[in-house]
Amino acid sequence: MTTSRVSGDYSSLSVSNEPSPFVFMSEITRDCDVTARAVRKWQASGRFPMADGNLHGRCFWRRTTYSAWQAKVLEGAFAKSSNLQ
Repeated sequence: MTTSRVSGDYSSLSVSNEPSPFVFMSEITRDCDVTARAVRKWQASGRFPMADGNLHGRCFWRRTTYSAWQAKVLEGAFAKSSNLQ
């Protein structure tokens, strides 16, 4: 029979309600309602920042990077220009 030998005071450990400091592709695609391919095309055209890193094969962005991009989108920085008048 196996017994657990965990000891110590874990009362200071708590689950944080704060969001993760990282945003993964799955969250971005869900948030923007697009596919990962669309995000990669945005990156290639300069409309979306390159990933801040890669963790076990998964691209991630810092939440600050993603929030800054969202602010630029809301300002209309990436609005499509049209030749139609």
